[in-house]
Amino acid sequence: MAGFSRAGYSRVINPMKKTLEAFHLRSMKSIKFTFDPYHPNVRSMRECLFLIKQARILKTNLNCATKVDVKSNRCDPEINIAFIDDHKVKFKTSELTTLDILQRLHEFSDEKDPKKNEKVVVMTKAKKRSK
Repeated sequence: MAGFSRAGYSRVINPMKKTLEAFHLRSMKSIKFTFDPYHPNVRSMRECLFLIKQARILKTNLNCATKVDVKSNRCDPEINIAFIDDHKVKFKTSELTTLDILQRLHEFSDEKDPKKNEKVVVMTKAKKRSK
C-alpha cells in the first residue's frame, strides 16, 4: 500500500482511543443521527455512530435513547442531542472528521456531566464518632 505509514496511523488512532475511553452518555437524554447514506460526506458520522453504539459506551446511560433516521433526500448529516437538563445541540457533521465529532460530543457531555459536580466525602473513624 503506497503512502501508508504506521506512524501516521498511530497519530490518528491514539487520540481517538483516548477519547473513546473517556466517552460517556451520562448527561444525555437522547441522540438522533440523521443522514443520507449516499451523501458524499457521511462516512465520519457513520463511523461515529458505530463507535457510540458500542456496549461499553451504551452502558454509561441505559436511559439514553439512540435513534437513527436514514433519509434519501440528499440532506447533510447531523446529530441532534437532548441533554438531561433539557438543552439541545445540533451538529452539522458533513465537514467534520470522526475524531472531531467524538471530541466535540465528549466536550459537551463532560461539561454537563452530573457526576462531575459530585464531591466525594471520605468519612474517617473520628468523623463517624463525632456524629
